[in-house]
Amino acid sequence: MLLEKSNTKLLENTNGITLMEHSKLVSLFAVEIANQTLSEKDKIIMNSIKIASLLHNIGKCTKLYQKELKTNPKKTNQKYLFNEVGWAFVSKHISIKEELILDSIYWTSGVKSKSLSDYTNDNILDTIEEEDKSNMIEFMREVLPSEFPISNNNIKIKTPEYYSSENMNIVLNAEKTIIRTCIISANNIVSSLDINKFKELCDSEDSAEIARIISNLTKRTFYNKTDELDFSGFDSERLNIQKRITELCEETTMVNAPAGFGKSLLSVLWNLLYSNKKMIVVCPTNVISESTYINIKKELDKLGVGKKVSMELYYTSKTQKTNGVIKEDFTEFNSDIIVTNIDNFLSPTISSKNAGRLFFINNCDVVFDEYHILVGNGALFSCFINIMNARFRFTSSRTLLLSATYININKLWEYGSKKTKILPEENSHYPASHKKPYNIKTIDLKDINEIIINKKSSSVVILNSISNSQKVHYNNKTEKLAHSKFQEGERKEIFNHIYKNYDKNSSRSLSKNSITATNIIQESLDISFANLSESVLSPLATLQRIGRCNRFGDYNITPEVNILRIKDGEGDNRMKQILYTSELSDRWFEYIGKYNNKLITLDELYVIYNDFNRVYSKEISKYIEKCFEDGMKSFSKIFPRYFKSEGNGITANSNKLRCTGSEIFYICKIEGSNNQYSDIFKDVHRGSFSGSFSEKKGTYSQIIKAMKILDKRKDERFDYKHLLRRDWNEEYIRASAIYPNTPYIRFDVVYKNGYGVIKKKILNELK
Repeated sequence: MLLEKSNTKLLENTNGITLMEHSKLVSLFAVEIANQTLSEKDKIIMNSIKIASLLHNIGKCTKLYQKELKTNPKKTNQKYLFNEVGWAFVSKHISIKEELILDSIYWTSGVKSKSLSDYTNDNILDTIEEEDKSNMIEFMREVLPSEFPISNNNIKIKTPEYYSSENMNIVLNAEKTIIRTCIISANNIVSSLDINKFKELCDSEDSAEIARIISNLTKRTFYNKTDELDFSGFDSERLNIQKRITELCEETTMVNAPAGFGKSLLSVLWNLLYSNKKMIVVCPTNVISESTYINIKKELDKLGVGKKVSMELYYTSKTQKTNGVIKEDFTEFNSDIIVTNIDNFLSPTISSKNAGRLFFINNCDVVFDEYHILVGNGALFSCFINIMNARFRFTSSRTLLLSATYININKLWEYGSKKTKILPEENSHYPASHKKPYNIKTIDLKDINEIIINKKSSSVVILNSISNSQKVHYNNKTEKLAHSKFQEGERKEIFNHIYKNYDKNSSRSLSKNSITATNIIQESLDISFANLSESVLSPLATLQRIGRCNRFGDYNITPEVNILRIKDGEGDNRMKQILYTSELSDRWFEYIGKYNNKLITLDELYVIYNDFNRVYSKEISKYIEKCFEDGMKSFSKIFPRYFKSEGNGITANSNKLRCTGSEIFYICKIEGSNNQYSDIFKDVHRGSFSGSFSEKKGTYSQIIKAMKILDKRKDERFDYKHLLRRDWNEEYIRASAIYPNTPYIRFDVVYKNGYGVIKKKILNELK
């Protein structure tokens, strides 16, 4: 047998560390993480953490695992992984009522199965030798407290869900998240210790040192030095309001801060004045993350601590920028202030790759900027609500949610008498940054071609669909068009142009070239146009868009705000149903229509917005609840998978929180070029390639011809060689479109400079 007197010869890893040593130290760290995380020491949760952390690697007791550890630790030939084996064995020796313990053992790592309904504990144990089972029972007896009952049962159970969708069980999901936080983070910390530190802590079991190691993970390096902050360059009246807000904040606070209020400074003060924790600022998109990073960096410099507070911009799983204030042992996602997008922030809750970050994201100060954008019927919104439930219900961590457009999603994480602090109060806003009026006009139009904008009026027109924005841009000869389907180089050039001409330091000329755009510019961009026209979507969108019009109150006119309802808007009206609801959109248009041709200040606009929320509170709550319920259907199907290191590249549906499973990469011809092709974009084929992309007879031949041209040209972006060798199998080519080096080739669209990806049908209409 592998075991002699005890489990001292069973190894955890290739460093010679034993399973027994590792498991006991992980348990000490997990319990201390729980002590530092949980606001109340719930007995069931604490016991689950202690027992599951002791048993989390019990599946490594098998001879096959121990053999592979010595020969090829990066590759496993086991049908089931150690965490699956451990779960199956422990399920037979503890009460199945201990579902939190069993869940945590099973989800120590990812699993091989594509479907969680593929197998049961019996299926797994049928592959395990009796000798391995003996080793595991001895391990349990040696590692568990003497008072913990070890039983025998013959109950057959299915593998546990990663997140439960049953009865919208948000509390159970939050509990799972917290327990995994403690165990997975502890395992990650212990595994990162050098061998000498590991041995030292194993021998000493020094609880104070363990507590210090854990608390240092979230501690800011710029600490208790608020007397160094320089407030001389700020408007004293506005600064006092912001300071007062930070004083009133509780553990979880939503601030209804109007456009131009200075949310970046508010976030910095909230963290630096009242905490020693690192701060994560979470934005809905990369574009907003970039803008927020720039704004916070400016505020730190203005406060005189720009060279003392380390800061980084993190998205697409890597640090994009830092402010240069980094430690010698700098690791990504570890600065005093981290600005990131929601996808990277939530990633540890759905993927084993970054799961070691769970303690970090649950214990740092977190700001959710423009949180209203997260509301939607996808898995992303439900995942966000899950992490809010975990933080709100089980921790004392500080959370700040910022938006100019309050929406009552807080009802999805509140319980009993514990409520979210809302400042200044629910359905109320802080004073706007200026008192200048807007001339509000509500206009019904027959079709998109009736939109007219003076191309030299420093204006912006915002549409809900890309195709309609392209039409309006063409019809009105606006200087720039901004939407999400531009190649990276041109996208950066467009936004640089917009910033240069419309940021806070630009001139307030009333004859600058006008811009056409989609929703991509309506949030967080510190830009100011003289006039605004918008295709109505929702009250949130209207208020956010007005936030880009006379943002600083320094245009020498009364800006016009034209709110347009387009009867035959095709794409725009379709987007209403996708991004909001057609019924509520119409009700908002009619509600704001009561103020047609009236001069309204920002403060008055927010009163109108809040009144609408009160009048239609039931309908809005139903919309939010439906978004959450629909999102849970996708969210509950997400779980971490085990992948071998080789060939594990990015796919079109890699981001499970935003994807439906029907995403593909594609390229298209650059209009007017000699068979030149665009960079890759992403789209959804909606079950039918031919239907989704308007393919006609002969399209497939065009695709093959284009692949041959790109292969012969040796375009390094793409690699179609293996596809061309497979007798040009149409289904294989379509299946390969999930990979970025073999994108699908579309012929229903082209890439046109100044317009981005545009449907040929639309382009022909414009000519």
